[in-house]
Amino acid sequence: MEIVAILVVLVAAGVLLFVMAWRNGTWRKGVDLATKVATVMGLAGLLVGVGYTALQYRLAERMAKGEIERFTAEQIEEIRRETKKQRDDLLAVSKKAELLIEGNSFLDAEQYREATICFEEALTLDPSNELVIGFIGLSKTMEAVQAGWHNDTEKKTIAATEAKEAFQRLAEMKGEAEVAVNLAQAYMLLGDQENCKKYLYLAEEAGTLPSKYNIDSVGIFQPVRGMKWFRDLKWSGP
Repeated sequence: MEIVAILVVLVAAGVLLFVMAWRNGTWRKGVDLATKVATVMGLAGLLVGVGYTALQYRLAERMAKGEIERFTAEQIEEIRRETKKQRDDLLAVSKKAELLIEGNSFLDAEQYREATICFEEALTLDPSNELVIGFIGLSKTMEAVQAGWHNDTEKKTIAATEAKEAFQRLAEMKGEAEVAVNLAQAYMLLGDQENCKKYLYLAEEAGTLPSKYNIDSVGIFQPVRGMKWFRDLKWSGP
């Protein structure tokens, strides 16, 4: 259980760093931080696993020397079950970290469909992981943007809808204000200006609006950039 607790703390730290960067309006910072944390999680899992194995070896050695009373068959079986559970937990964390790193590599290469596949596989290992759900929303958002650049309306609509669904799920976990900007982007990609406006106002009220440059560096809000309500939003920077 100690091993699992350590890994939970590492994951929580990763989510905290990601959210801090996210609230500053820079997904890229969040991606970079999460990649670093994922790497640390993988290394920590390896070190903890090695340490645990060494501890078990030392215990067996002391038992053989008669320094520790031998366990009953039931105790040995319980130790085996607990050891297997801890091993499986370590493997799952290590695999999730590997998938996050691979997914971020695909994001950097603008291979958004491949990135989504990695993040969705990671989600099967931890179905309620907020960080992974956020990455799925991000990759789907960028997939929709990319489809728009290629005038692929059908693909854009599908990807934007899936991005919206990912961020709606995240909103249920964290509150709408935390993902209001992301929901606004998804609705804008779907051509729904009213809901886009609604969520940008919510972000403004919650104080989570990023700078105007960071919110629209890929041109998602181009159709409304000239509108007065959009210009009058209280951005955190130019």
